[in-house]
Amino acid sequence: MPDDFDLDKVNTLMDYFGMLNDLGQDKAIERVEELTEIKKYTEPDDK
Repeated sequence: MPDDFDLDKVNTLMDYFGMLNDLGQDKAIERVEELTEIKKYTEPDDK
């Protein structure tokens, strides 16, 4: 895992992911993959 990940966000994501059944987990993976195709969510944040 890259060092620049916010571990609180990763833990929150994993908490929600863990609440899902197999079908829900598969769908969550699809949705996150879709987000990676949108520049708004992949370009560096303006800080």
